[in-house]
Amino acid sequence: MNPEIRICQNCKIKFTIDSEDFVFYQKIHVPPPKSCPECRQRKRYAWRNERVLYRRNCDLCGKSTVTIYSQNKPYKVYCPPCWWSDGWDAASFARDFDFSRPFFPQFREFQLAVPRIALLTKNSVGSEYANHSNNNKNCYLSFSTFDSENLLYCTNVWKASKDCMDCYLASSEGGAQLSYECVDSFNIYGCQYGRLLRDCTDCLYCYDCRGCSDCFLSFNLRNKRHHFLNEPCSKEEYERRVREFNLGSARDRDRIYQQWLGLMHDRAFHRFAIIEKSTNVSGNMIRNSRNAHHAFDADGLEDSKYAIIAPDIKTSMDSYHYGLQCELIYESHALIHCYDVKFTHLSYDDSYLQYCDSCHNSENLFGCVGMKQGKYAIFNRAYEPDEYEV
Repeated sequence: MNPEIRICQNCKIKFTIDSEDFVFYQKIHVPPPKSCPECRQRKRYAWRNERVLYRRNCDLCGKSTVTIYSQNKPYKVYCPPCWWSDGWDAASFARDFDFSRPFFPQFREFQLAVPRIALLTKNSVGSEYANHSNNNKNCYLSFSTFDSENLLYCTNVWKASKDCMDCYLASSEGGAQLSYECVDSFNIYGCQYGRLLRDCTDCLYCYDCRGCSDCFLSFNLRNKRHHFLNEPCSKEEYERRVREFNLGSARDRDRIYQQWLGLMHDRAFHRFAIIEKSTNVSGNMIRNSRNAHHAFDADGLEDSKYAIIAPDIKTSMDSYHYGLQCELIYESHALIHCYDVKFTHLSYDDSYLQYCDSCHNSENLFGCVGMKQGKYAIFNRAYEPDEYEV
C-alpha cells in the first residue's frame, strides 16, 4: 500500500502512515491507528506510575504495604506476597461477556473487580520495595530492574548489574558493578559520576569515555589510562592529583561536580545522537539494532517502530518500557518475555494476549485481568481451545 496522510482524532494534526506500517498492521490483524504517534505515546505514559509510592492496607491480609495506588483509588490492591500466593484465584472473578454492551465499559468494570498487585516484583528475593522488576536479589527502591543484585535507588538497570547506587540506564551485556551516579553507561566497574561510559573501570567524573580506566574529570577519551583533565599522567602522578581532592567531603564533591558539568558543557564534544552498531535506524540511544525508527533507549531492536526503553525486541510497534525477548508486540506497556501480545499492560512471560492487564505465565487470553498460568480464557473464564477461538 502507498503511504497515507491522516488527521489525528485527538490533536487534529496530520500524521503519516507509511507503507511498511500497513504491512505490519495486516500481519497482526489490526486496523491502522486513528491517532498520531505522539498522542498514542501519551496514552501509554498514562498507564505508568513507576516510582510515586503510597501506603495502604492490603485488601487480603490487611497489613500495611507500599504500593503505586493511593488509598483513594477504586481498585482492590493486594501486597505482592498475597497477590502471588494461592490464597486467591483470578478465575473466581470470571464472568461472561455481554454481547448487548460494548467491550470497553465491561473491561473497565472487570479491572475494578479483580485485585491488583501493589508493586510488581517477580521472581525476586529481598526486593520488596522494587517495582516493574524481575529476577532480582536485595534491590531497594529500584525500578525497572532485571537480573540484578544489591541495587539502591536505581532505574532501568539490568543484565547482571550488581552493587550499584543511584544509576540510570546502566545495562547491556556485562551491566554495571560497584558504581554510583552513572547514566547511560554500560559494562562499567567502580565508576562514579559517569555519563556515556563504555567498558570503563574506576573512572570518576567522566563523560563519553570508552575502554578507559583510572581517569578523572575527563571526556571523549578512547582506550586511555591514568588521565586527569584529559592529560596523561604516570600512575603516581595521577594518584597524587586525585588525592588533592577530599572525596569524603560533600563540599569538595559539590565543587568537583560543578567542574564536571562545566567540562561537559564547554569543552566536550557531543554527538547529535548516540547510534552504535546499527543500520537503518532513527532516534537516540540505539545500539545493536536494525530497521528501527522513532526508537529511544533501544538495544537489540529489529524491524520495529515507535519504541521507548526497548531491549531485545523484534517486529513490534507502538510500545513503551518492554523487552527482554519480546516479539510481535503492539500498543502495549510493561511487557517482558512476550510473544504476539496486543493492547496489554503489565504482563510478563505471556503469548497470544489481547486487551489484558497484569497477566503472567499465560497464553491465549482476551480481556483478562490478574491471570497466572491461564489458558484460553475471556474475562478470566476458561474455554476449550476451539470454543475460545469461536
